[in-house]
Amino acid sequence: MSEKNMYSRSDDYRKKYLNKHKGILGIYTCSYCGKLCTKSGMQVDHIYPINGAKTKVSGKLWVNINTWYLPKEKRNQGINGVWNTTSACPTCNHIKSDLGGVWVWRGYIGRILFPIVNIILIGLLVKGLFVTIFYNNVPYLTKVVFLNVLFRIISYLLRNDLVSIKSLKKLIMFKK
Repeated sequence: MSEKNMYSRSDDYRKKYLNKHKGILGIYTCSYCGKLCTKSGMQVDHIYPINGAKTKVSGKLWVNINTWYLPKEKRNQGINGVWNTTSACPTCNHIKSDLGGVWVWRGYIGRILFPIVNIILIGLLVKGLFVTIFYNNVPYLTKVVFLNVLFRIISYLLRNDLVSIKSLKKLIMFKK
């Protein structure tokens, strides 16, 4: 790949990102604010901005430092490599635009931190509700209402393509 292409936006960076990152049950987390987004509601963002990589010596150095350890075919992806792309909500992507600085560090840290935090919070919420309802003296009607609400949430997620039946089966059967 030529040097010009290493620091320019490619046409397939979104496709490469989505092939590599499937999201958690099809839901993505914004690396900048932690908001949950669907595949259709999120945007794939270059953490280190393309404009910075094109125009600044430090940008070209950043790309070279972050790709030196990759195999040659992945190193040639340059600024469009999966190492430099992340999911972002439209608001954060618009605000970030082609800014660097704190946004770059926020993007790299957030793409690891926010999904973990969201999984822990959702797990604690579900466990807390389940324990409260099924292991305490809760009336039968309350248990029925809880299961009904849970069923409605799952059917809403399925209807709006937020999760698939296959991913729900994996979750219920605890299989990878």
